Amino acid sequence: QRRVREFQTFQHYFKQINLRSMVVIGQRVQIGDYGAIVKYLGEVSGTKGEWIGIEWEEENRGKHDGSHDGKRYFQARPGCGSFVRAHKITPGYSFSEMLKIRYTDVTGTVSRTLR
Repeated sequence: QRRVREFQTFQHYFKQINLRSMVVIGQRVQIGDYGAIVKYLGEVSGTKGEWIGIEWEEENRGKHDGSHDGKRYFQARPGCGSFVRAHKITPGYSFSEMLKIRYTDVTGTVSRTLR
């Protein structure tokens, strides 16, 4: 039983490392075609596994304000918070990366308005 507990502890620690190496709080991420900001990483009481708490960029896309069953996990605008699993997200672009993408032509030359 001791080895089983040690293995379970190792599994839990390994999952946290994987989740934490994938995203950080404050990072912009994509879930499908929608953008969000990471606000929370960890467990949510009454559920299994690790969750990523996000605040959607789009109004009223979420289900809550960062609370679940009366416990606050993070702060979000009402109706803009959600918990998602890590496999649902992809890293998003920073504001400066989005500007470069938007104003760079196909040859890789940045528009004169950004120079």
